[in-house]
Amino acid sequence: MSKQKVSLITLLAAFLFCMAAMCISFGIAHAEETVESNSVFTTVGNAALDDDGEYLAYSVGKGDSVTLRKNMALKWYAFDGAASIGGSYGAEYFSLGLSLPASGYDSFAVTIESEQMSMSKEGKTTNEVVFTPAANGNVSVSVNGEGAGVTVSASDIQITLAEPADAVGYGDFTVLVNGREAGTFTNIGKYYAKYASSSATTPMTPLAFSAEADSAVTFEIRSLNGQSFALSEGKITDDAAPVLVINSEIKQLLLGTEFDFDTVSIDVCGSSVTTDRYFRADGSGEGTPSIGSDGSIEGYTELESDQRFFEEDFGGSRGGSVSIAYELSDTNGNSAFYFIEWYAAADALSGGHLQVVDPETVVATPSIDFGGEEDSYQAAVTAASRNAEGGSIQVGEGAYFYLPSLRPYVYDETCGYTDMEFTVYYRTAVADTATASGSYDSLRIELEAEGRYEMRIVPTNSAGNAMVGEFEGGKQADITTDNVWDATNLVSFSFTVSYTGPSIEQPDETEVGYVDVTYSFEDFEIVALEGYQTQYKLYFLELNDSASPSTVADVVAAEGENNANSLGTWREIAVFDEDKEEDEGDNPYEWDPESDLSFVPQQRGFYKVTVEVASGNLPTTTSGQIVNVTSDADVIERPGVSYWLEDNVLSVVFLGVGVLCLIGIVIVALIKPKDKAQEAAEKALKAELKAKREDRK
Repeated sequence: MSKQKVSLITLLAAFLFCMAAMCISFGIAHAEETVESNSVFTTVGNAALDDDGEYLAYSVGKGDSVTLRKNMALKWYAFDGAASIGGSYGAEYFSLGLSLPASGYDSFAVTIESEQMSMSKEGKTTNEVVFTPAANGNVSVSVNGEGAGVTVSASDIQITLAEPADAVGYGDFTVLVNGREAGTFTNIGKYYAKYASSSATTPMTPLAFSAEADSAVTFEIRSLNGQSFALSEGKITDDAAPVLVINSEIKQLLLGTEFDFDTVSIDVCGSSVTTDRYFRADGSGEGTPSIGSDGSIEGYTELESDQRFFEEDFGGSRGGSVSIAYELSDTNGNSAFYFIEWYAAADALSGGHLQVVDPETVVATPSIDFGGEEDSYQAAVTAASRNAEGGSIQVGEGAYFYLPSLRPYVYDETCGYTDMEFTVYYRTAVADTATASGSYDSLRIELEAEGRYEMRIVPTNSAGNAMVGEFEGGKQADITTDNVWDATNLVSFSFTVSYTGPSIEQPDETEVGYVDVTYSFEDFEIVALEGYQTQYKLYFLELNDSASPSTVADVVAAEGENNANSLGTWREIAVFDEDKEEDEGDNPYEWDPESDLSFVPQQRGFYKVTVEVASGNLPTTTSGQIVNVTSDADVIERPGVSYWLEDNVLSVVFLGVGVLCLIGIVIVALIKPKDKAQEAAEKALKAELKAKREDRK
């Protein structure tokens, strides 16, 4: 067997190869500054990405969309120029740059979904800007269905938001298109649009693009919130730092109290943001505060997550001022500083910094004052009790009255409106006083009976202190269900609702079913007064000879009155009969609506479940769901599945090679080959031991 020596040069060469492989690996997996063109937006339906042009482009047809599935900032603050302590800053708002074709479509929509300032049945607010082709290469603009006579060039569109100076924080935004006022976005509850996936109770898509067109329409997304989507070799250069959104209305900070700001860090291109927090209190810190050329902050101290300030932080004084800085960094080398004092109310500042005050010097309870605008709020209450046709909103189990926003009327020295809780006291002619509690965006009253409702609202601040009631003779006391109607500093509002019969909320779209696999329909949401009756039926669509629908939408479009369908005949499937064999008649379907709304499909085709609801002598209400059953299980892309490995195969290969090389070096270094002299000595030792054993025999 031949023996070989490994020279130092060989070891060094192997080591260098190993390190090079590892460096290439990490370089590929973590490419700085650029991101893939498909990493920001998501296509839905047959929408397609086009990254061969100057800007990020997509094509969409009817039923398709392009969506942003991450949080999106609507308002934040930033330095006007270079970052410096005490430098000028200003409010920044949502901005979007687009380029549309001049024709080839009926309309193009930009849709923003967000949380709400006042609650609604939908649980989210949808605002929309729609563009329709006009003459001379222009498009006309409408906002939430209303046009303001704004027409702009289709090839260069800039959408921005702004807040009315006298209604900052009220949830309404002015929509500007190429600098011209085009309409208003309403009822937006926070300064960012939150993403919530389809599995959430209320799914929300912050930003979506769609078109009504006979054929695919190609459009460009040129920028979003300062991030350009100009392409370089098919990739996006990530050159925009993350931004800090604060949804709290920052007022006076109290000694000994933990600071609790509702903050969200948002990056357009990335999903991972690192946050570092710093502070500088009066008389603390070393040196002159500054932001160095290397991006570090000087003269500030790291802020703990549960930081509280006490007298010793201000030289023994019962209060002082403090500056708080947030540094946000993404994974592509972009970072920026944001100061909490930028987001604070003017009366919460002292010398440009946040005031920290003695709790004993402030009024600890909130107040609600309509300031002579009681009639305006009553009008809003009345409007909220009517439906789109002008009639009463629905009454019954699962029906609610949603309170209009109270934002202009509630005040607290230390707590903003969105950080408060509220108690709604209400009564009817047939029921004693009841309460409903919640945050600003979840205030509602369940309408369990028809008639007149009277209500009063009491706010509670973030410290848990509720508004104090004032009563006859100047007495003050906590407000309860026993005395709420006697409080002289509360105002009553009322509305009247009537019951017109049951209603049925249509469930979301059905999923595909499979033969011999149990399928469960979604439960129908029935809104009605107590004592209603329901009847469920299951049908199979026996198609006409010439009919060949391919989707549920085709079948729905062919539906007529009295359970008729132009594509065929709905044959009712009988309920499971225990007196028959399991495979007899319709029993294989295992249809038993008294148990649940599930069945086992026995053949391919379209099935429908219907429900008929009767309530007293009022007209019955009917609704249904249709499902397409196939014998072939489709491959379904699961949301949230990571394709990192697929996108970084080459990276993983180099990393694997590097690791194997490193292992080889270790083995070679630790296991030294034997030379001839050592081998001869070992043979001599073995011979000597053998001779000694022979002598002992």
